[in-house]
Amino acid sequence: MLSTVNLNDAMTFAFDPDVFSLCGEVEPWMEGHDIEPEDIIDPASSDTASITFDDDPVDPLTRFRTPQGLIRDARIVDSRLRGLYITRDNVQTFLQGFESPNAAMRFTRKLLTTLSLRCVVLENEDVLNAVEDKWTGNARPRTTLPEQQSKIYAQFRVSYFISPAWEQVRELTYLAVSDGAREILIEYAQIRDAAKHSRFNPPSCSQGELIHTIDSFLQRSVRKDFVAALTRRTFTADMDRVPVVKLDSNGYTREFMSLRMTIKRDQDKKSPGVSAQVIVHGIYEKYRLGKREPSEPFLRVSAHVDREGRALWRGWQAGDKLQGQNSHLDKVLVYGDVLKAPSLPQGSEKKLCLYILDGQTEKLDPAYITAAISEILLSDMIYGTIRKWKVNKNCRNWGDNRTTYHFKISEARDHLKISEDELREMISNWQKEIRRIP
Repeated sequence: MLSTVNLNDAMTFAFDPDVFSLCGEVEPWMEGHDIEPEDIIDPASSDTASITFDDDPVDPLTRFRTPQGLIRDARIVDSRLRGLYITRDNVQTFLQGFESPNAAMRFTRKLLTTLSLRCVVLENEDVLNAVEDKWTGNARPRTTLPEQQSKIYAQFRVSYFISPAWEQVRELTYLAVSDGAREILIEYAQIRDAAKHSRFNPPSCSQGELIHTIDSFLQRSVRKDFVAALTRRTFTADMDRVPVVKLDSNGYTREFMSLRMTIKRDQDKKSPGVSAQVIVHGIYEKYRLGKREPSEPFLRVSAHVDREGRALWRGWQAGDKLQGQNSHLDKVLVYGDVLKAPSLPQGSEKKLCLYILDGQTEKLDPAYITAAISEILLSDMIYGTIRKWKVNKNCRNWGDNRTTYHFKISEARDHLKISEDELREMISNWQKEIRRIP
């Protein structure tokens, strides 16, 4: 405790509203209910937001929150990192966390299989540290001496989604295992013979190549990230041979194939990227307590709210724009139901959200907002999304990488499971609530 930089890390106990015994309401909560463990924690939907804006006193849009809906600045996006990094130093701690040796062996086999299907080789741990610093600004210190560092097998996935609290999230997930830890896991999984005959030879990726790829996500426009979050798009980074054209010493162009990191849409349910994300989030949920992030040596968790300096319109592509009569609007109305789960955050019950995409949020007033909503109603166009935490391989309501995210209000029943009359009445009631705001 004396060596910690953050005094909060030295606290031996603290108030946590998610721990019912600390709230003084144990009996009312328990009385009359037969509660099973899976009813308390749902790994498919309990990924609590690292940062919540509901209580932000400086947000000028807070005053417009009503029971029907809320307004958000589309420039604000929560950049999260979730990483499972197993090394020779922490592998035994990792394996001892399972309820039985058989459970640990099954999990280890699944992990090794996932890595064998798609991964890249990194030079050392410094590359992972640089990635986290780039994504969330968390400069993590090196945990091994230079002479102890070894190459790392890693798989990366980027997911966009709208949280139940209507936050835009872009999440970088990675599964990483050091060379030394992989050998231990192979022995533990009892697959040494199979490993000897496998063709496991993943391509190498330099730190510069990986950081350039990560930066390409961070440089995307507000509009592009917004659409990605609505459609819950997922991407994977992998090494591919691509054509490169260069000039030789005589001034002639030469084309050759070079191994470069590329970004692909990762929308196959059987993709190893899906499996890797389920693995990482499963371990994360296992060790997270309430709203307190886990501190196990094999887990890496950080987050940062990005807002300033994000380009509003740059990078638009054909089709990635407001259509028809909405083409001139700078505000987007979104309807989104939420998949039910325990302990949903504040704001989850609201099914309407107006996103401001032009960055002009300081001088909004009720009259201007209700007029903007009226224009949207006249245009007969609305956007839709599914609000859930993350990709889950076994989820019946998959909902990721959808192609349709805006449509006519008259088509609401087909896309949003709500009738046109119900939707228009909901929006009209929301306008009435906004008008009553002083």
